[in-house]
Amino acid sequence: MTKDRRLAVRARHLENAKLANSKDVVPFAGAMLESHGDASPKFKGSVLLVKADSESACRAILEGDVYVASEVWDLSKAQIIPFKTALTPISA
Repeated sequence: MTKDRRLAVRARHLENAKLANSKDVVPFAGAMLESHGDASPKFKGSVLLVKADSESACRAILEGDVYVASEVWDLSKAQIIPFKTALTPISA
């Protein structure tokens, strides 16, 4: 079951995600939910902003994730969409 696989490797996934975040490779990432405000929201998928020079570089970053290796994420279903920001974060 995907949920069991996800839970088995989640700690390692989050540890690696925090490392990628600290290197500004993945500035943000998280769960997509089915709806707003539910006490127990249904999980819909994941979203990541990956800083990479090409689709193949982005795919290589994703291929290194334990969720891909553990078949939590099916990389063949990933949508890799080029993005150009119009805003930058405001420093705290």
